[in-house]
Amino acid sequence: MIPTPIWGTLLEKAATDNGFDLEGAREGEWIPFASSQTSPRIWLRVLDGPLYGFALSRREICRALADPGPPWTDALPPGACAALRLGNVASLHRLIRRAFQLSRALPDAPLQAFLQRTASLPRTTEAERLVVQRVGQDLFRKGLLDSAPRQVLGLDKPLPVHRLDDKHRAFLVWHREHVFRMTAGLPKLPGSARRER
Repeated sequence: MIPTPIWGTLLEKAATDNGFDLEGAREGEWIPFASSQTSPRIWLRVLDGPLYGFALSRREICRALADPGPPWTDALPPGACAALRLGNVASLHRLIRRAFQLSRALPDAPLQAFLQRTASLPRTTEAERLVVQRVGQDLFRKGLLDSAPRQVLGLDKPLPVHRLDDKHRAFLVWHREHVFRMTAGLPKLPGSARRER
């Protein structure tokens, strides 16, 4: 069913109200939407009767959605990897809102970096699979050390990791050590006791 202007407005409102604020050019009967805050795309369409089609570009979000609706048997729009059928506008709004929340909670940048770096690596032997695993662990570690503290503090460069005490070999990020010492009323560590790893 080709959506009339009223149906198109209804679908646009459902998408925009729930985080997908960038409408794209129609792809057949599907209307694509993207978000200015997250990377996945969604597609919406009106089916026969009071049914709506919802397609998504990230399969893991579709799996995490708790809607076990009837399986999708029609063709998907280009770029979509999963689709669901919905029976009313309220469930469409809930599903789009939940997809937006999951897209923010399940970031895909580390996954995309991993897929890009390991695309050409062989995986036939155990040693080759271990190399792929180490690449993933390295990306995860770098993501934790580089991104999370910077986002919390609003900094624009990676934070160095310092050794607090040679005797105990304790390693902490400098901002945690500083905050701990400030709240505990302890004096600052002398500069000679700290050195970059």
